[in-house]
Amino acid sequence: MKFVSLLRMFYDAQRASCRIIDNEAISDEIDLSDKDYKTIFPSPVSKEYILRTMTQRPYPYSSPTPQRMFVRINNKEFRVAGAFSIDKQFL
Repeated sequence: MKFVSLLRMFYDAQRASCRIIDNEAISDEIDLSDKDYKTIFPSPVSKEYILRTMTQRPYPYSSPTPQRMFVRINNKEFRVAGAFSIDKQFL
């Protein structure tokens, strides 16, 4: 039931952004067996990937520290950003 209300919220938002006005009364529930519910969400503009891990750097006996890499792939470009940390306690 929550999925139907969430779908209804996105459906209403898309209709409002496209300024679609129907004279017909819309029922409170969306028929999930219909294939139209897949077109409620717009097609993705880009893909994003986040890789996160905890590892020991720079030495095997260092404390585990967080490492993060972010990748965004678009039609015309891709971006890679990294956030790496090291254990300086024993340097």
